[in-house]
Amino acid sequence: MPRRIWAILAVAFGVSLSVIDSTIANVALPTISRALGISSADSIWVVNAYQLAIVVSLLSFSALGDLVDVWLTDFKYADAGLAQSLSHIKDYPRVAVSGLAQMAREIERRGGELVDEDGLMKRGMIVRHLVLPGHADDSCRVLDLVWQTVGDVPISVMNQYTPNALMREQGGDLARAVTREEYEQVLDHADDLGFTTMFWQEGGAVDESFTPAFDTTGVLTSAK
Repeated sequence: MPRRIWAILAVAFGVSLSVIDSTIANVALPTISRALGISSADSIWVVNAYQLAIVVSLLSFSALGDLVDVWLTDFKYADAGLAQSLSHIKDYPRVAVSGLAQMAREIERRGGELVDEDGLMKRGMIVRHLVLPGHADDSCRVLDLVWQTVGDVPISVMNQYTPNALMREQGGDLARAVTREEYEQVLDHADDLGFTTMFWQEGGAVDESFTPAFDTTGVLTSAK
């Protein structure tokens, strides 16, 4: 296999890691640490690995410009302090904005967004955001940053945050789902900013059946 193909596969793997919901991994850290037999402090590196993948991917975006047609990316936090508190990430907004801007530059270099006559996107980007309970204001600021950085791109605003048993035991905002009022606040703000293409979720998105067990099932033989 040509080295070029191996390079593409390696970069694609890194980008795939960066898209994994680090919020879910962060919530599951106690379970992960018990399953792997490591300390809570060491389990933080599970989330750090996702963020390291994001940084490594940034270095490769320009090289991927001629290979990627549609960028499906996540933007999780506008507040660096919130990112540090919930996902143990430093400088998240700055890095996310840089990555978003680079994607936009690559799209423009190739001629801008392209949608066919059937409405199928052939070239462009879609930015996803997961609204967290108690943090609708930060979600609105995320949309501000997206608008300021890349303008009117298609966005996907999700309300599927599902607290696990540990979060419910600990209490606080993350022990519950996003309320209708919080979700509508964010959707209304997206409308006010001027986003013309927006995907949103209606009932049935919050269900623990969508959340992996995080007990190494299907990964390690010992989990069988």
